Parts: sequence; C-alpha cells; structure tokens
Amino acid sequence: MSKRDFGTIKSILHFDFPYFNEPNDGLTDEASQEVWAKSGSTSLAGTQIPYATNAEPKFGYRCAYFPNTSSYITGTNNHETFNISASGDYEIEAFVKFSSAGNIFTFGDLILAVDSSGYMMLLEQTASTAFTSDTWQHILLRITQNYCTLYLDGVQVLGAEISDDITPSSVQLGGFVGYMDEFVFRASASSGTPKIPAAPYTATFDVGLVGGFGTSSDGDVTISSNSQINSYGLINSITDAKTFSINSWNNGTYTASESREIMIHITAPISTESADYPNVGLYAFSKIASIDDVNITLEDGITTENGFDFTLSSELLDTYRVQIITVPHFKSLTINSGVTVTPLSWNTTTGGGIVAFRCKGDCTINGSIITHGRGAVRYDWCQMENSKLIDRFLCAQGGGIFITCGKTFTTSENARLGASWSGEGDGSNGATGKGGNSGYSLVQNSSSYNVSAGGDTHTVSEEGRRKLSEGKI
Repeated sequence: MSKRDFGTIKSILHFDFPYFNEPNDGLTDEASQEVWAKSGSTSLAGTQIPYATNAEPKFGYRCAYFPNTSSYITGTNNHETFNISASGDYEIEAFVKFSSAGNIFTFGDLILAVDSSGYMMLLEQTASTAFTSDTWQHILLRITQNYCTLYLDGVQVLGAEISDDITPSSVQLGGFVGYMDEFVFRASASSGTPKIPAAPYTATFDVGLVGGFGTSSDGDVTISSNSQINSYGLINSITDAKTFSINSWNNGTYTASESREIMIHITAPISTESADYPNVGLYAFSKIASIDDVNITLEDGITTENGFDFTLSSELLDTYRVQIITVPHFKSLTINSGVTVTPLSWNTTTGGGIVAFRCKGDCTINGSIITHGRGAVRYDWCQMENSKLIDRFLCAQGGGIFITCGKTFTTSENARLGASWSGEGDGSNGATGKGGNSGYSLVQNSSSYNVSAGGDTHTVSEEGRRKLSEGKI
C-alpha cells in the first residue's frame, strides 16, 4: 500500500472489496469519515466480478463506472470533512478513465469538469493538456495557500487562485462518462512533482497495533543519552508464513515480546552474482503472538505498507537475507540535543542498519538519528535500479530511517537524520542548509528515509524524500 508522505487522509475509496462473496457496495470509506451512496446508473466494474460491467480496474477487483452524466457517488453525512480553507493545504486525487464530458468531482463551488474534447476545467480555467480517452490516467489537485495546481499523470496542466473558503453542502464524485478508481482526499499537501502511486494508498495509519501511528504502549519517552532503541535478528529458517526462527538477538532498549510490533525487511541478496534482485528493499509489519527466545510466531501474518506484498517462505531465504526489527510505539518522543540514536551496524548474523519507530503524538528531534555507514553494503547501482527504488526501503551504506508520527513532527536547527555531518551547501551535494528546514541535509547519506506525519507541522521536505526514493541523491 503506497502512501504519500505527510498525508493526512480524510477520505479514501478503493471501490473494492476483500473477498468475492463480500456483500458490500464497494463504497466503504477507509478513513471512516464519510458515508457514500450511488445515484443514477452508477455501478461497479471489474473483469473478475460476476454481473459487473466488463472493465479492468486500475487497482484491485473493481472500480466505479459512470455510464452517463446523471450518475454520481454522493457523500451523505460528514460534509465538514471536505471543508477547504482558502489558506490551507489539501490534495484531491484519483485515477480516471475518461470517455465523454461531465464533472469529475464536485465539492460545492469547487468543480473539476471535463469538456467534450477531454480538457479539464477548474475555476473558469481550462487545462493545457487533454485526457487520453479510455485510458487510466492519474489526476491530482493540490491546494496550497490560496492556489490550486492540477496535475495530469504527474505533469502540471492548470493553476488557479482560490479566493474564498469552500464549505460544500454536498460532495459528488462522477457525472462524466467513464471510470474512477482510488479516490483520495487529504488535509495536507506535498510539494514538487507528484509521484503517481504504483499501488493503492491506505488510510489505516492510526488503528490497531500494526501500522500507522501505533498504540502509545511505550509511553512518553525522552531519550537523554546515546541509544540503540531497536533490537535486531536475522531469520535463519521459516516454517510457514507466520512461524520462523532467527540466529540470535542483538538487543536494544526495546526488545521482542508478545504483542510487540516488528518490521520484517528483505535487506540484501546473499550473492551478488546477478544484478537482478526484485525483492530487495521490501518491508512489512506484524505483531508477535508468541516468542520463545529465537523462535517466533506471528499473530496475523504480515502487512505491507509500501504496496509490494511478499510471503515468508523458506524459498525466500535461498536468495535473500531477511531481518526483523522491533518497532517501539511511543505516546510522544523527544530526542534531546547532543544525543544520538543509532542502529546496529549491519552484519550477517543479526542484521541492523535501520532505525524504526512509531509515535502517536508529538515527535521532537533536537539531537540526531545517525544511520550512514551502518547499512548493508552489498549493492551497486544496477541492483538498486532493478529492484525499483520507488516505494522500497533500501538499506545500503546509508542505512535507513522509518518513522510515523501522529501529530507534530519537529526537527531543530541542529538535528540530523541519516548523516553525521552538518553544514551548508548549494544543493549540489544534497545539502541545502543547516537543519530542520532543509530536507536534503537531513537525509544526506541515508539510503532509505521514510517519515509519515499526520500533524500540521513537519520540517522535512517531501522533495528530499522523493529524490532519495528515486535514487537521485
């Protein structure tokens, strides 16, 4: 499940269902903030669905189908979810397969329409590029400080001013002829060129033990001395998809125990004879159901957060080194100035190289999380490219950092994430400044860097993270 960093998802529709005999209408709002209903001749489409319109959805089993301009999906209860402040930050996105003219969505006075030639229209302006008919394309409307920017397949095609707040009395999706999949509304906005998702997003950050912002089970924590907070183990045998053993533990502050969340990470290939290792960098999460020293049984199998599923199997160990990492769940976290959190340096006995935690409340980093020089080193650029850097969590010499934060994520001027050096630069070497307000200097030398923040404040740039994920810095 791919996700846009710093996104606060308020509504998400997959138009899907988990099983073939699931008796729902495909309109479950994963963020659980809106009730949706079909009107007109709206139906669901999918080649694998009996009696549904024969069309291939973008993701999953099915998608929404609007056969005429009188067909909609309408929000029916919490319209305040979609209140848009003219000075705020928001994103609306979806995949659309356009056949003929109508409205793509209607948020009160904010209407994104498409004319008979396939050009999108917004606030009396017309986009510069038309849809390609009967082809899935990605649209994203970004609202940032009184200005709307519309993207088609990652390319800006329109910009328009918003003068007033938008408080819709109703919200409608559809009204054009064609298909829609993966509708998302979030009360925050990224920056730079948007990345087209390679898999469905998720809104389930803050529910349950596994995933999201965690359960606060480790309480309010202030780290006042240099620490290794995670514990690490390298899997040496797998019985089935939920049962395995590790070589040994290298314990940090938070050790493995029943109900503890763990990250499962395909860290490195065993051999470098081939350049093609498609599973390198895949990661997932699970909860420990039972543990007997090095023998572990998971409660519910594994759950991915990056859109690329994999299964624990003995065959996996024939090619890859797979590690597990304990994931602390803080209520709030402060890393004091002058204090450094580091991972175990990677080794082929116990793993290492990654710092991972979840924080349900505020996360304040006045000190450093230093990972570079501690990750697995058996990579070259060809291997990285073939394993598809985007949405992977690679752990080369730079190590990796994985954080989710439910409220405000703040880094002070002298904070460091990833790199141990500080200093200013012109951006040519990845440095754009000295600290909290510069994503590049924060993430320099960290091969993988993932921070998801649900609060209003975050000081790590999306652009810096995106460039890292695409292997550009």
